[in-house]
Amino acid sequence: MMKSINIFLTVFLLGFAKFSMAQPDSTLVKEVEVIKAYQPSITESYKISFSPKISDTVNYTPNFDYNIAPGLIPSEKSIQHLPVVKLGTPPRYKQNTGYVKAGFGYEITPYAEVIVNTPPSRNAEFGAHLFHFSSFPEIELNNELKVDGTYSKNLARIFMKHYLKKANLDWDIQYKRDGYRYYGFPLTDSLLYRMSEPTSATLNMKQAVNQASANFNLSNYNSRSKVDYSVSLGYNYLWNLTGQTAHNGGYKGFYTIKNPKYDIVIDTRANYFYQDSIINYYSGQTNHQFIYASVHPQVVLKKKSWSLDAGFNLGTIIDDDTTATFHISPKIYFSYSPIQGWLELFAGTDGKLSANNYASIIEKNRYVNFNTEVKPSQEIISFYGGFKGKFSQRLAYNFDVNYSINQGQPLFYLKQFFYPDGNTEILNAFDVKYADFNALRFGGKIRYSSENVSVALEGNYYIYDDTAQVVLNHLPGFDASLETTVRIASRWEATIDANVIGQREAQMDLFSYKLNKTSGHWETTYLSSVLHTFETIININLGIEYAINQKLGIFLSANNILNQNYEIWHGYNAQGIMIMAGAHYAF
Repeated sequence: MMKSINIFLTVFLLGFAKFSMAQPDSTLVKEVEVIKAYQPSITESYKISFSPKISDTVNYTPNFDYNIAPGLIPSEKSIQHLPVVKLGTPPRYKQNTGYVKAGFGYEITPYAEVIVNTPPSRNAEFGAHLFHFSSFPEIELNNELKVDGTYSKNLARIFMKHYLKKANLDWDIQYKRDGYRYYGFPLTDSLLYRMSEPTSATLNMKQAVNQASANFNLSNYNSRSKVDYSVSLGYNYLWNLTGQTAHNGGYKGFYTIKNPKYDIVIDTRANYFYQDSIINYYSGQTNHQFIYASVHPQVVLKKKSWSLDAGFNLGTIIDDDTTATFHISPKIYFSYSPIQGWLELFAGTDGKLSANNYASIIEKNRYVNFNTEVKPSQEIISFYGGFKGKFSQRLAYNFDVNYSINQGQPLFYLKQFFYPDGNTEILNAFDVKYADFNALRFGGKIRYSSENVSVALEGNYYIYDDTAQVVLNHLPGFDASLETTVRIASRWEATIDANVIGQREAQMDLFSYKLNKTSGHWETTYLSSVLHTFETIININLGIEYAINQKLGIFLSANNILNQNYEIWHGYNAQGIMIMAGAHYAF
Protein backbone atom coordinates (compact mmCIF):
# COMPACT_ATOMS: atom_id res chain seq x y z
CA MET A 1 0.00 0.00 0.00
CA MET A 2 2.80 2.44 1.02
CA LYS A 3 4.72 1.56 -2.15
CA SER A 4 1.66 2.41 -4.36
CA ILE A 5 1.32 5.84 -2.65
CA ASN A 6 4.97 6.70 -3.33
CA ILE A 7 4.64 5.79 -7.03
CA PHE A 8 1.53 7.96 -7.33
CA LEU A 9 3.13 11.03 -5.74
CA THR A 10 6.17 10.74 -7.98
CA VAL A 11 4.10 10.63 -11.18
CA PHE A 12 1.99 13.58 -9.97
CA LEU A 13 4.99 15.83 -9.27
CA LEU A 14 6.63 15.09 -12.61
CA GLY A 15 3.48 15.95 -14.44
CA PHE A 16 2.97 19.18 -12.55
CA ALA A 17 6.53 20.32 -13.29
CA LYS A 18 6.08 19.63 -17.00
CA PHE A 19 2.82 21.59 -17.02
CA SER A 20 4.44 24.56 -15.30
CA MET A 21 7.28 24.72 -17.77
CA ALA A 22 4.84 24.79 -20.63
CA GLN A 23 2.89 27.85 -19.31
CA PRO A 24 3.91 31.38 -20.55
CA ASP A 25 5.69 33.82 -18.00
CA SER A 26 3.20 36.50 -17.02
CA THR A 27 5.57 38.34 -14.59
CA LEU A 28 5.89 42.14 -15.26
CA VAL A 29 9.43 43.05 -16.42
CA LYS A 30 10.83 46.23 -14.61
CA GLU A 31 14.09 48.14 -14.49
CA VAL A 32 15.25 48.82 -10.95
CA GLU A 33 17.88 51.53 -10.06
CA VAL A 34 19.61 51.04 -6.71
CA ILE A 35 21.15 54.21 -5.09
CA LYS A 36 23.72 53.81 -2.27
CA ALA A 37 26.88 55.49 -0.99
CA TYR A 38 29.88 55.14 -3.24
CA GLN A 39 32.66 53.21 -1.57
CA PRO A 40 35.75 53.24 -3.78
CA SER A 41 38.68 50.98 -3.07
CA ILE A 42 42.22 51.84 -4.11
CA THR A 43 44.64 49.01 -4.34
CA GLU A 44 48.23 49.37 -3.25
CA SER A 45 47.72 52.92 -1.91
CA TYR A 46 50.43 54.48 0.29
CA LYS A 47 50.76 57.38 2.73
CA ILE A 48 52.78 60.37 1.59
CA SER A 49 55.64 60.91 4.06
CA PHE A 50 55.98 64.41 5.55
CA SER A 51 59.59 63.74 6.62
CA PRO A 52 62.06 63.75 3.73
CA LYS A 53 64.80 61.18 4.08
CA ILE A 54 68.44 62.04 3.62
CA SER A 55 70.52 59.68 1.55
CA ASP A 56 73.93 60.38 2.99
CA THR A 57 76.86 58.09 2.32
CA VAL A 58 79.35 60.10 4.37
CA ASN A 59 79.84 59.40 8.06
CA TYR A 60 79.71 62.89 9.56
CA THR A 61 81.03 63.49 13.05
CA PRO A 62 79.57 66.61 14.73
CA ASN A 63 82.18 69.16 15.78
CA PHE A 64 82.25 71.45 18.78
CA ASP A 65 82.97 75.12 18.29
CA TYR A 66 83.61 77.90 20.74
CA ASN A 67 83.52 81.65 20.34
CA ILE A 68 83.93 84.35 22.93
CA ALA A 69 81.28 86.98 22.20
CA PRO A 70 80.59 89.81 24.70
CA GLY A 71 76.94 89.95 25.66
CA LEU A 72 74.45 92.34 27.20
CA ILE A 73 71.89 91.78 29.91
CA PRO A 74 69.67 89.01 28.48
CA SER A 75 66.00 89.79 27.96
CA GLU A 76 63.83 88.40 30.69
CA LYS A 77 61.51 86.82 28.13
CA SER A 78 62.54 84.96 25.02
CA ILE A 79 60.26 83.77 22.26
CA GLN A 80 59.00 80.22 22.37
CA HIS A 81 61.03 77.44 20.82
CA LEU A 82 60.40 76.78 17.16
CA PRO A 83 58.96 73.41 16.19
CA VAL A 84 61.60 70.91 15.21
CA VAL A 85 62.20 70.66 11.47
CA LYS A 86 62.50 66.94 10.86
CA LEU A 87 64.99 65.86 8.25
CA GLY A 88 64.51 62.11 8.46
CA THR A 89 66.86 59.56 9.97
CA PRO A 90 70.38 60.98 10.44
CA PRO A 91 73.27 59.05 8.90
CA ARG A 92 74.80 56.43 11.14
CA TYR A 93 78.38 56.67 12.18
CA LYS A 94 80.64 55.01 14.67
CA GLN A 95 80.43 56.76 18.01
CA ASN A 96 83.58 58.61 19.04
CA THR A 97 84.94 58.42 22.57
CA GLY A 98 87.08 61.55 22.51
CA TYR A 99 87.54 64.93 20.91
CA VAL A 100 90.48 67.34 20.81
CA LYS A 101 90.43 70.86 19.41
CA ALA A 102 93.13 73.52 19.55
CA GLY A 103 93.94 76.80 17.86
CA PHE A 104 95.87 80.02 18.06
CA GLY A 105 94.77 83.49 17.09
CA TYR A 106 95.69 87.12 16.65
CA GLU A 107 96.40 89.17 19.82
CA ILE A 108 98.10 86.10 21.36
CA THR A 109 94.94 84.00 21.71
CA PRO A 110 95.48 80.32 22.56
CA TYR A 111 92.56 77.91 22.65
CA ALA A 112 92.44 74.23 23.66
CA GLU A 113 89.63 71.81 24.45
CA VAL A 114 89.56 68.09 25.27
CA ILE A 115 86.48 65.92 25.74
CA VAL A 116 86.81 62.24 26.67
CA ASN A 117 83.95 59.75 27.04
CA THR A 118 84.14 56.08 27.93
CA PRO A 119 82.28 53.71 25.58
CA PRO A 120 78.64 53.20 26.65
CA SER A 121 78.05 50.25 28.97
CA ARG A 122 75.07 48.70 30.71
CA ASN A 123 75.91 50.20 34.09
CA ALA A 124 77.58 53.59 33.66
CA GLU A 125 79.10 56.22 31.37
CA PHE A 126 81.99 58.47 32.35
CA GLY A 127 83.47 61.59 30.79
CA ALA A 128 85.81 64.51 31.33
CA HIS A 129 86.01 67.98 29.78
CA LEU A 130 88.97 70.39 29.85
CA PHE A 131 88.81 73.86 28.30
CA HIS A 132 91.06 76.92 28.05
CA PHE A 133 90.65 80.18 26.16
CA SER A 134 92.65 83.34 26.74
CA SER A 135 93.50 86.50 24.87
CA PHE A 136 95.88 89.41 25.41
CA PRO A 137 94.42 92.19 23.25
CA GLU A 138 95.08 95.89 23.26
CA ILE A 139 91.63 97.48 23.29
CA GLU A 140 91.08 101.00 22.02
CA LEU A 141 88.93 103.14 24.32
CA ASN A 142 86.78 106.14 23.37
CA ASN A 143 89.71 108.43 24.21
CA GLU A 144 91.77 106.61 21.52
CA LEU A 145 94.14 105.13 24.10
CA LYS A 146 94.96 101.43 23.81
CA VAL A 147 94.86 99.51 27.09
CA ASP A 148 95.48 95.95 28.23
CA GLY A 149 92.21 93.99 28.01
CA THR A 150 93.54 90.54 28.94
CA TYR A 151 90.94 87.91 29.81
CA SER A 152 90.77 84.12 30.15
CA LYS A 153 88.30 81.28 30.66
CA ASN A 154 89.15 77.88 32.11
CA LEU A 155 87.07 74.78 32.86
CA ALA A 156 87.81 71.34 34.31
CA ARG A 157 84.84 69.00 34.56
CA ILE A 158 84.12 65.33 35.15
CA PHE A 159 80.67 63.76 34.78
CA MET A 160 79.11 60.31 35.09
CA LYS A 161 75.77 58.63 34.46
CA HIS A 162 74.82 55.50 36.44
CA TYR A 163 72.06 53.25 35.11
CA LEU A 164 70.12 51.87 38.07
CA LYS A 165 67.26 49.38 37.95
CA LYS A 166 64.49 51.94 37.42
CA ALA A 167 66.32 55.27 37.47
CA ASN A 168 69.39 57.20 36.31
CA LEU A 169 71.86 58.90 38.62
CA ASP A 170 73.89 61.74 37.05
CA TRP A 171 76.63 63.63 38.81
CA ASP A 172 78.78 66.50 37.66
CA ILE A 173 81.80 68.08 39.40
CA GLN A 174 83.53 71.09 37.88
CA TYR A 175 85.86 74.01 38.47
CA LYS A 176 85.70 77.28 36.52
CA ARG A 177 88.02 80.25 36.56
CA ASP A 178 87.39 83.52 34.68
CA GLY A 179 90.11 86.15 34.73
CA TYR A 180 89.84 89.75 33.43
CA ARG A 181 90.79 93.38 34.03
CA TYR A 182 88.77 96.49 34.89
CA TYR A 183 90.16 98.24 31.85
CA GLY A 184 87.19 100.51 31.02
CA PHE A 185 87.17 104.31 31.10
CA PRO A 186 83.90 106.25 30.58
CA LEU A 187 85.34 109.60 29.41
CA THR A 188 87.06 110.71 26.21
CA ASP A 189 89.85 112.76 27.82
CA SER A 190 93.12 110.82 27.49
CA LEU A 191 94.96 113.24 29.83
CA LEU A 192 92.41 112.65 32.56
CA TYR A 193 92.93 108.91 32.09
CA ARG A 194 96.66 109.23 32.76
CA MET A 195 96.04 111.47 35.78
CA SER A 196 93.53 108.99 37.20
CA GLU A 197 95.76 105.91 36.99
CA PRO A 198 97.65 106.51 40.28
CA THR A 199 94.53 107.55 42.26
CA SER A 200 91.92 105.08 40.99
CA ALA A 201 91.26 101.96 43.04
CA THR A 202 89.97 99.93 40.09
CA LEU A 203 91.46 101.28 36.86
CA ASN A 204 93.32 98.35 35.20
CA MET A 205 92.90 96.23 38.33
CA LYS A 206 93.04 92.44 37.84
CA GLN A 207 90.16 90.19 38.83
CA ALA A 208 89.65 86.42 38.82
CA VAL A 209 86.39 84.64 39.70
CA ASN A 210 86.70 81.00 40.77
CA GLN A 211 83.77 78.61 41.15
CA ALA A 212 83.77 74.99 42.34
CA SER A 213 80.51 73.09 42.11
CA ALA A 214 79.02 69.61 42.47
CA ASN A 215 75.58 68.56 41.22
CA PHE A 216 73.68 65.28 41.51
CA ASN A 217 70.47 64.35 39.72
CA LEU A 218 68.23 61.28 40.14
CA SER A 219 65.47 60.67 37.59
CA ASN A 220 63.28 57.66 36.81
CA TYR A 221 62.57 56.22 33.37
CA ASN A 222 59.87 53.61 34.10
CA SER A 223 57.05 54.26 31.63
CA ARG A 224 54.61 52.28 33.79
CA SER A 225 55.20 54.41 36.83
CA LYS A 226 52.38 56.72 37.87
CA VAL A 227 54.87 59.35 39.04
CA ASP A 228 57.86 60.65 37.07
CA TYR A 229 60.49 62.57 38.99
CA SER A 230 63.77 64.40 38.52
CA VAL A 231 65.47 65.49 41.76
CA SER A 232 68.70 67.53 41.87
CA LEU A 233 70.99 68.54 44.72
CA GLY A 234 73.90 70.92 44.20
CA TYR A 235 76.46 73.14 45.85
CA ASN A 236 78.46 76.05 44.42
CA TYR A 237 81.33 77.88 46.11
CA LEU A 238 82.62 81.17 44.62
CA TRP A 239 85.72 83.13 45.58
CA ASN A 240 87.56 85.90 43.75
CA LEU A 241 90.83 87.77 43.77
CA THR A 242 89.43 90.73 45.72
CA GLY A 243 88.37 88.57 48.70
CA GLN A 244 84.63 88.01 48.20
CA THR A 245 83.11 84.55 48.82
CA ALA A 246 79.65 83.14 48.16
CA HIS A 247 78.07 79.79 49.07
CA ASN A 248 74.97 78.39 47.38
CA GLY A 249 73.35 75.07 48.27
CA GLY A 250 70.33 74.15 46.20
CA TYR A 251 67.55 71.63 45.63
CA LYS A 252 65.33 71.27 42.57
CA GLY A 253 62.55 68.72 42.16
CA PHE A 254 60.36 68.18 39.11
CA TYR A 255 57.47 65.74 39.56
CA THR A 256 54.77 64.54 37.15
CA ILE A 257 51.72 62.68 38.48
CA LYS A 258 50.12 60.88 35.54
CA ASN A 259 46.38 60.32 35.17
CA PRO A 260 44.33 59.00 32.23
CA LYS A 261 42.71 62.40 31.60
CA TYR A 262 45.29 64.88 32.88
CA ASP A 263 48.73 65.20 34.48
CA ILE A 264 49.79 67.19 37.54
CA VAL A 265 53.24 68.79 37.24
CA ILE A 266 54.97 70.24 40.32
CA ASP A 267 58.23 72.20 40.03
CA THR A 268 59.86 72.88 43.43
CA ARG A 269 63.08 74.75 44.25
CA ALA A 270 64.99 75.83 47.36
CA ASN A 271 68.36 77.59 47.77
CA TYR A 272 70.45 78.74 50.69
CA PHE A 273 72.85 81.65 50.10
CA TYR A 274 75.68 82.92 52.29
CA GLN A 275 77.85 85.82 51.04
CA ASP A 276 80.89 87.27 52.79
CA SER A 277 83.00 90.45 52.30
CA ILE A 278 80.07 91.93 50.35
CA ILE A 279 78.20 94.95 51.66
CA ASN A 280 74.74 93.84 52.82
CA TYR A 281 72.20 96.03 51.08
CA TYR A 282 69.90 96.16 54.13
CA SER A 283 72.22 96.25 57.15
CA GLY A 284 75.50 97.56 55.75
CA GLN A 285 77.35 94.58 57.22
CA THR A 286 79.90 92.61 55.19
CA ASN A 287 78.07 89.28 55.30
CA HIS A 288 74.58 88.16 54.43
CA GLN A 289 72.53 84.96 54.37
CA PHE A 290 69.05 84.30 52.99
CA ILE A 291 66.81 81.50 51.69
CA TYR A 292 64.91 81.32 48.42
CA ALA A 293 62.05 78.83 47.92
CA SER A 294 59.43 78.40 45.20
CA VAL A 295 56.77 75.97 44.01
CA HIS A 296 55.11 75.92 40.58
CA PRO A 297 52.18 73.43 40.38
CA GLN A 298 50.28 72.96 37.11
CA VAL A 299 47.49 70.78 35.73
CA VAL A 300 48.26 69.63 32.18
CA LEU A 301 45.50 68.72 29.75
CA LYS A 302 46.39 67.49 26.26
CA LYS A 303 43.94 66.77 23.47
CA LYS A 304 44.34 66.14 19.78
CA SER A 305 44.36 69.77 18.69
CA TRP A 306 44.82 71.73 21.93
CA SER A 307 46.60 71.67 25.26
CA LEU A 308 46.31 73.60 28.51
CA ASP A 309 48.80 74.01 31.36
CA ALA A 310 47.18 75.88 34.26
CA GLY A 311 48.73 76.66 37.62
CA PHE A 312 50.59 79.37 39.52
CA ASN A 313 54.04 80.55 40.67
CA LEU A 314 54.62 80.92 44.38
CA GLY A 315 57.99 82.12 45.67
CA THR A 316 59.52 83.69 48.75
CA ILE A 317 62.85 85.05 50.01
CA ILE A 318 63.35 84.81 53.77
CA ASP A 319 65.96 87.21 55.14
CA ASP A 320 66.85 87.96 58.77
CA ASP A 321 67.83 91.54 57.87
CA THR A 322 64.51 92.57 56.35
CA THR A 323 60.92 91.45 55.95
CA ALA A 324 60.28 88.39 53.81
CA THR A 325 59.49 88.90 50.13
CA PHE A 326 56.59 86.98 48.56
CA HIS A 327 55.54 86.50 44.97
CA ILE A 328 52.48 84.89 43.40
CA SER A 329 51.42 84.96 39.76
CA PRO A 330 49.35 82.76 37.42
CA LYS A 331 51.29 80.31 35.26
CA ILE A 332 49.12 79.39 32.27
CA TYR A 333 49.95 78.15 28.79
CA PHE A 334 47.28 77.39 26.17
CA SER A 335 47.91 76.21 22.62
CA TYR A 336 45.60 75.34 19.75
CA SER A 337 46.64 73.73 16.47
CA PRO A 338 44.04 74.27 13.71
CA ILE A 339 46.47 72.66 11.25
CA GLN A 340 48.42 69.94 12.99
CA GLY A 341 52.16 70.28 12.54
CA TRP A 342 51.85 73.48 10.49
CA LEU A 343 50.16 76.13 12.65
CA GLU A 344 49.90 76.51 16.41
CA LEU A 345 48.38 79.46 18.27
CA PHE A 346 49.50 80.00 21.85
CA ALA A 347 48.94 82.37 24.77
CA GLY A 348 49.78 82.43 28.44
CA THR A 349 50.81 84.23 31.60
CA ASP A 350 53.88 83.92 33.82
CA GLY A 351 55.96 85.72 36.45
CA LYS A 352 58.91 85.15 38.74
CA LEU A 353 60.89 86.22 41.78
CA SER A 354 64.66 86.57 41.29
CA ALA A 355 67.06 86.27 44.23
CA ASN A 356 69.91 88.08 42.40
CA ASN A 357 72.68 86.34 44.30
CA TYR A 358 76.31 87.36 43.88
CA ALA A 359 77.19 84.68 41.29
CA SER A 360 74.20 85.51 39.06
CA ILE A 361 75.00 89.24 39.06
CA ILE A 362 78.65 88.68 38.07
CA GLU A 363 77.42 86.45 35.26
CA LYS A 364 75.33 89.34 33.91
CA ASN A 365 77.99 92.03 34.33
CA ARG A 366 81.44 90.97 35.51
CA TYR A 367 82.54 94.61 35.83
CA VAL A 368 80.09 95.27 38.69
CA ASN A 369 81.68 96.63 41.87
CA PHE A 370 83.11 93.54 43.55
CA ASN A 371 81.67 94.29 47.03
CA THR A 372 78.17 95.25 45.83
CA GLU A 373 75.09 93.23 46.69
CA VAL A 374 71.89 93.39 44.66
CA LYS A 375 68.33 93.29 46.02
CA PRO A 376 65.73 90.74 44.86
CA SER A 377 63.58 91.72 41.88
CA GLN A 378 60.27 90.59 40.48
CA GLU A 379 58.52 90.15 37.21
CA ILE A 380 55.10 90.78 38.75
CA ILE A 381 53.27 89.25 35.79
CA SER A 382 53.74 88.84 32.07
CA PHE A 383 51.26 88.15 29.28
CA TYR A 384 52.36 86.60 26.01
CA GLY A 385 50.89 85.11 22.87
CA GLY A 386 51.64 84.37 19.27
CA PHE A 387 51.73 81.68 16.62
CA LYS A 388 54.33 79.24 15.34
CA GLY A 389 54.59 76.41 12.89
CA LYS A 390 56.06 75.56 9.51
CA PHE A 391 55.66 77.07 6.05
CA SER A 392 57.14 73.88 4.62
CA GLN A 393 59.05 70.85 5.81
CA ARG A 394 62.23 72.93 5.90
CA LEU A 395 60.99 76.40 6.88
CA ALA A 396 59.72 77.04 10.43
CA TYR A 397 58.52 80.30 12.00
CA ASN A 398 57.59 81.82 15.36
CA PHE A 399 56.08 85.24 16.04
CA ASP A 400 55.08 86.40 19.51
CA VAL A 401 54.39 89.42 21.68
CA ASN A 402 55.08 89.77 25.41
CA TYR A 403 54.03 92.39 27.95
CA SER A 404 55.64 92.30 31.40
CA ILE A 405 55.32 94.36 34.58
CA ASN A 406 58.68 94.54 36.37
CA GLN A 407 59.51 95.71 39.87
CA GLY A 408 62.94 96.51 41.32
CA GLN A 409 64.89 95.47 38.22
CA PRO A 410 68.65 96.09 38.70
CA LEU A 411 70.28 98.39 36.14
CA PHE A 412 74.05 99.01 36.01
CA TYR A 413 75.59 102.50 35.97
CA LEU A 414 78.99 104.13 36.67
CA LYS A 415 80.10 106.58 39.38
CA GLN A 416 82.75 109.29 39.42
CA PHE A 417 84.07 110.67 42.73
CA PHE A 418 85.75 114.02 43.40
CA TYR A 419 87.86 114.53 46.51
CA PRO A 420 88.51 117.88 48.27
CA ASP A 421 92.25 117.81 47.55
CA GLY A 422 91.54 118.21 43.84
CA ASN A 423 92.31 114.65 42.81
CA THR A 424 89.71 112.72 40.86
CA GLU A 425 89.20 109.02 41.50
CA ILE A 426 87.52 107.23 38.60
CA LEU A 427 85.68 104.10 39.66
CA ASN A 428 85.07 102.11 36.51
CA ALA A 429 83.24 99.34 38.35
CA PHE A 430 79.45 99.44 38.07
CA ASP A 431 76.93 100.13 40.77
CA VAL A 432 73.22 99.29 40.68
CA LYS A 433 70.03 101.32 40.43
CA TYR A 434 66.55 99.83 40.61
CA ALA A 435 63.67 100.59 38.27
CA ASP A 436 59.99 99.71 38.01
CA PHE A 437 58.95 99.57 34.38
CA ASN A 438 56.66 97.80 31.95
CA ALA A 439 58.12 96.27 28.81
CA LEU A 440 56.37 95.39 25.56
CA ARG A 441 58.32 93.15 23.22
CA PHE A 442 57.52 92.05 19.68
CA GLY A 443 59.61 89.08 18.57
CA GLY A 444 59.99 86.79 15.63
CA LYS A 445 62.16 83.97 14.38
CA ILE A 446 62.44 82.13 11.09
CA ARG A 447 64.58 79.04 10.58
CA TYR A 448 65.41 77.17 7.39
CA SER A 449 66.99 73.72 7.58
CA SER A 450 68.12 71.43 4.83
CA GLU A 451 70.78 68.82 4.37
CA ASN A 452 73.47 71.38 3.53
CA VAL A 453 72.09 74.75 4.67
CA SER A 454 70.81 76.02 8.03
CA VAL A 455 69.69 79.64 8.52
CA ALA A 456 68.11 81.16 11.65
CA LEU A 457 67.01 84.80 11.77
CA GLU A 458 65.69 86.28 15.02
CA GLY A 459 64.68 89.78 16.03
CA ASN A 460 63.04 91.70 18.90
CA TYR A 461 61.63 95.20 19.24
CA TYR A 462 61.14 96.71 22.72
CA ILE A 463 58.90 99.47 24.04
CA TYR A 464 59.46 100.52 27.67
CA ASP A 465 56.99 102.35 29.90
CA ASP A 466 59.13 103.79 32.66
CA THR A 467 56.81 104.88 35.46
CA ALA A 468 59.65 106.31 37.58
CA GLN A 469 61.25 108.22 34.68
CA VAL A 470 64.74 106.84 35.31
CA VAL A 471 67.38 106.02 32.73
CA LEU A 472 67.01 102.39 31.63
CA ASN A 473 70.74 101.80 31.49
CA HIS A 474 72.03 99.52 28.72
CA LEU A 475 68.57 98.34 27.57
CA PRO A 476 68.33 98.41 23.74
CA GLY A 477 65.35 99.40 21.65
CA PHE A 478 65.81 96.42 19.35
CA ASP A 479 68.16 93.53 18.62
CA ALA A 480 68.54 90.92 15.91
CA SER A 481 70.76 87.95 15.13
CA LEU A 482 71.55 85.76 12.14
CA GLU A 483 73.10 82.28 12.29
CA THR A 484 74.00 80.52 9.06
CA THR A 485 75.74 77.22 8.38
CA VAL A 486 76.48 76.03 4.84
CA ARG A 487 78.01 72.66 4.05
CA ILE A 488 79.89 72.74 0.74
CA ALA A 489 80.28 69.29 -0.76
CA SER A 490 81.16 66.74 1.91
CA ARG A 491 84.31 68.30 3.39
CA TRP A 492 83.76 72.07 3.62
CA GLU A 493 81.50 73.89 6.06
CA ALA A 494 81.12 77.66 6.45
CA THR A 495 79.38 79.66 9.19
CA ILE A 496 78.22 83.28 9.32
CA ASP A 497 76.98 84.83 12.56
CA ALA A 498 75.79 88.42 12.80
CA ASN A 499 74.35 90.46 15.66
CA VAL A 500 72.73 93.89 15.65
CA ILE A 501 71.91 95.80 18.85
CA GLY A 502 70.09 99.11 18.74
CA GLN A 503 70.95 102.35 20.51
CA ARG A 504 71.24 102.28 24.30
CA GLU A 505 71.67 104.87 27.00
CA ALA A 506 74.05 104.77 29.95
CA GLN A 507 74.26 107.02 32.97
CA MET A 508 77.28 108.14 35.02
CA ASP A 509 76.66 109.92 38.33
CA LEU A 510 79.16 112.41 39.77
CA PHE A 511 79.67 112.64 43.54
CA SER A 512 82.00 114.50 45.87
CA TYR A 513 83.48 113.32 49.16
CA LYS A 514 83.70 115.89 51.94
CA LEU A 515 85.01 115.38 55.44
CA ASN A 516 82.55 116.32 58.19
CA LYS A 517 84.74 118.05 60.81
CA THR A 518 82.18 117.50 63.57
CA SER A 519 81.67 113.73 63.13
CA GLY A 520 85.00 112.98 61.48
CA HIS A 521 83.26 110.94 58.74
CA TRP A 522 83.35 111.38 54.98
CA GLU A 523 80.06 112.56 53.51
CA THR A 524 78.87 111.93 49.97
CA THR A 525 77.22 114.71 47.98
CA TYR A 526 75.53 114.15 44.65
CA LEU A 527 76.61 116.64 41.97
CA SER A 528 75.15 115.73 38.59
CA SER A 529 74.62 113.00 36.01
CA VAL A 530 76.07 112.55 32.53
CA LEU A 531 74.20 110.59 29.87
CA HIS A 532 76.00 108.62 27.20
CA THR A 533 74.41 107.11 24.08
CA PHE A 534 75.75 103.94 22.46
CA GLU A 535 75.51 103.77 18.70
CA THR A 536 73.97 100.75 16.99
CA ILE A 537 76.23 97.70 17.10
CA ILE A 538 76.86 95.51 14.07
CA ASN A 539 79.04 92.48 14.76
CA ILE A 540 79.81 89.81 12.13
CA ASN A 541 81.75 86.59 12.68
CA LEU A 542 82.89 84.14 9.99
CA GLY A 543 84.19 80.59 10.18
CA ILE A 544 85.18 77.80 7.82
CA GLU A 545 86.11 74.16 8.44
CA TYR A 546 87.65 71.51 6.21
CA ALA A 547 87.33 67.81 7.04
CA ILE A 548 90.52 66.03 5.97
CA ASN A 549 88.82 62.75 6.86
CA GLN A 550 86.10 61.55 9.19
CA LYS A 551 88.23 62.24 12.26
CA LEU A 552 90.64 65.06 11.41
CA GLY A 553 89.75 68.59 10.36
CA ILE A 554 91.10 72.15 10.32
CA PHE A 555 89.32 75.45 10.91
CA LEU A 556 89.70 79.20 10.43
CA SER A 557 87.57 81.80 12.21
CA ALA A 558 87.36 85.59 12.23
CA ASN A 559 85.40 87.50 14.88
CA ASN A 560 84.30 91.12 14.57
CA ILE A 561 85.43 91.23 10.95
CA LEU A 562 84.26 94.84 10.62
CA ASN A 563 86.67 95.73 13.43
CA GLN A 564 83.93 97.71 15.18
CA ASN A 565 85.04 99.64 18.26
CA TYR A 566 81.68 99.36 20.02
CA GLU A 567 81.03 99.44 23.77
CA ILE A 568 79.79 96.35 25.58
CA TRP A 569 79.23 98.31 28.79
CA HIS A 570 79.73 102.01 29.45
CA GLY A 571 83.44 102.63 28.93
CA TYR A 572 84.27 99.01 28.10
CA ASN A 573 84.99 98.72 24.40
CA ALA A 574 84.99 95.38 22.62
CA GLN A 575 88.01 93.56 21.28
CA GLY A 576 88.76 94.32 17.63
CA ILE A 577 89.07 91.80 14.82
CA MET A 578 90.39 88.45 16.01
CA ILE A 579 91.50 85.70 13.59
CA MET A 580 92.16 82.17 14.78
CA ALA A 581 93.28 78.96 13.03
CA GLY A 582 93.50 75.44 14.38
CA ALA A 583 92.58 71.79 14.05
CA HIS A 584 90.33 69.20 15.69
CA TYR A 585 90.53 65.44 15.95
CA ALA A 586 87.93 62.89 17.05
CA PHE A 587 88.96 59.49 18.37
